Amino acid sequence: MYPEFAIDPAQLDAFESTRTGIVVEEGMLARFGWSLGDRIPIEGDIWSLKDGSRLWQFDLVGTYRHRDPGEAAPVSLLMHYDYFDEARSFEEGAVGWYTVRVSDPEQAPAISGAIDALFENSPSPTKTSTEAEFARSFAAQIGDIALMATGILSAVFFTILLLTANTMSQSLRERIPELAVLKTVGFSDARTSLLVVGESVLLCVLGALLGVGLGALLLPVASVATQQFMGPVSMSLDILLQSVAFAVALGLVVGALPALTAQRLRIVEALRRG
Repeated sequence: MYPEFAIDPAQLDAFESTRTGIVVEEGMLARFGWSLGDRIPIEGDIWSLKDGSRLWQFDLVGTYRHRDPGEAAPVSLLMHYDYFDEARSFEEGAVGWYTVRVSDPEQAPAISGAIDALFENSPSPTKTSTEAEFARSFAAQIGDIALMATGILSAVFFTILLLTANTMSQSLRERIPELAVLKTVGFSDARTSLLVVGESVLLCVLGALLGVGLGALLLPVASVATQQFMGPVSMSLDILLQSVAFAVALGLVVGALPALTAQRLRIVEALRRG
């Protein structure tokens, strides 16, 4: 079903022949201190056994990984449905979802419609969608992720705008005598203003590059935790360019008032203040 994932053939055979066997993402071994062959007790939050207990017992017989060493496989645990269905205390025979692989992606909408039409009048009608749409609908149960992210980022951007503006204003006040000296030796008002704006833009761009760089380093870790719900997350060149563009715009906005102050600066008053 998922050719991008790999499992040792011997471990696959062990999984198929062990009713209580489970296969986990290989990184989970180090995370939980497990070893192949361990008996793993897992306490269920929802599903209980027929004897009333919530403690499920599984045998760890294998691990899976992504075939591409640079990609991370989703962190999950795979078990036998037959064992789970017979042991649980309620909802026997029920299934949350099926995964169907189509040979031609262009036919996915038609196949989805055909599946839903087949179960339309059944006690359990289906809603077939692509994995990407399913992940978005699953995330939507938490809330409007896009709206929340936009709100948080807007608040962060506004805070950065205020902090950077305050930093630039403070820096300008401390260097008024220096700007007066520059004007004394022949710097024009426009050139002095450009120096102030350039400093503001440089400060914002360097901060953006630092933030994007740290984000790129942490993104693989975050992607492992979220990709089973939202799909893999990556940072493209477009995002980097957009970040730089926003940083330049922020620098221009923040540097506008200090640049105007520098342009209107009177040499005699500035030197007297210094």
